[in-house]
Amino acid sequence: MKSKLTIIGLVATMVCAGLQFSLHAQSNNVDDSEFLPGTLLVEGVSLAKKKKFDRARAKFEVALQHWQVHTHGTLFLKMLDDIDNKSVQKKTIANIFKAVHDDYNIKHKKAVKSLNKLIKKNKKYFPLYALKGDALANLDQNEKAEAAYAEAINLAADDILPYLLRGKYYSKIDEGEKAVADFTKALELHPQSDISLFERGFAYCQEREYTSAIKDFNALSKNRKEWLHSTVVLEAYYNRGAQRVGKKSYRSALKDFNMAIQLNPDYVDSYLSRGLVYRGLKKYSKAIAEFTLCIKKKPDYADAYYQRALTHAKRKHFQKAEVDFRKITKLRPGNEQYEYKLAESLYKQGKYKQAVTQFNNVLKIAPNYFWAYYWQGYSYKYLGKSKSAIVAFHKFLSLAPKQHHNQRVYAEDEIKRLTRGK
Repeated sequence: MKSKLTIIGLVATMVCAGLQFSLHAQSNNVDDSEFLPGTLLVEGVSLAKKKKFDRARAKFEVALQHWQVHTHGTLFLKMLDDIDNKSVQKKTIANIFKAVHDDYNIKHKKAVKSLNKLIKKNKKYFPLYALKGDALANLDQNEKAEAAYAEAINLAADDILPYLLRGKYYSKIDEGEKAVADFTKALELHPQSDISLFERGFAYCQEREYTSAIKDFNALSKNRKEWLHSTVVLEAYYNRGAQRVGKKSYRSALKDFNMAIQLNPDYVDSYLSRGLVYRGLKKYSKAIAEFTLCIKKKPDYADAYYQRALTHAKRKHFQKAEVDFRKITKLRPGNEQYEYKLAESLYKQGKYKQAVTQFNNVLKIAPNYFWAYYWQGYSYKYLGKSKSAIVAFHKFLSLAPKQHHNQRVYAEDEIKRLTRGK
């Protein structure tokens, strides 16, 4: 899982009750303000390289409201403060921002070259090494990037910024454990640092340690409550809920999905997952209500139709299941599993002629789908078509693995009975 300086989507997949939990998810469900934080930095850097420092400062101060760019916004404000306290010349700071501007515009090699020249004249200025680390990381020169971040830490070991910057780098390259270590060090230096807590929470998410992540998110001070509505926090609750469903800890999972819905009432996957939890608890009416709500919010939500159909089938409401299975075969045509489930619902209603046709549809898509032959054999049997039933059962026996011993025995017995009945 990769992170970026802008909002990221966490990826954690779990298979449970016929549904793949995924927060690809969530990469398609990011905050509406996803691009605003990065834009603030870009605009501020562009102003600063032109020595329009006051206007740049205004951009960076607004950037501090967004966790995604809070660390770099803080670094850039420190650089502007260094102009005010006359520890660094205006020209030097402007040139640093020119190099950052090049880095932002995919001129990474040029940025590194410029930063190296600046370092020769400002060997003790740690922001140069941190920014060089960023540029080298963008070139995938990870060993050199780590050396640059390490030098920044050596120069400012009591400052949380170098640790935060290297921690973000580790998050970017999917080294969550190392990122956690750096953010923890930042918290040791500054225990009240909200950004350190949030970034560590994100790094814990990368490690799929969602309980630790949620603990960090909840420890944020009151003046950062808006960060709790970030997609990252939503995904932490959602993914922990998915983990708990996988362990059949349904009541604990329910609390997580309830929280995810509270954080973002428009994220429909949370309702779908809550429906799965209710089904796990055998609260079928509530499960169906959740899946129906999903469909109301998103009329073409195929997974919601499928899960509702499975729930109807579990209650032996096969006619209702048929309606939903037909819908999903239209939304996602060519899927043998969905086509098979439709055929199965027809068979269980005693609609054997339709079932035979539907099992044939399955076999057109997946000729070796042995269960289709098995139930088609019974459909033909009840239609009084013994020869066709025998052919279907023989086909099942030729394809079904030996582990399905009971069904193989049943098929062999049916063949014997049907043959004697000729």
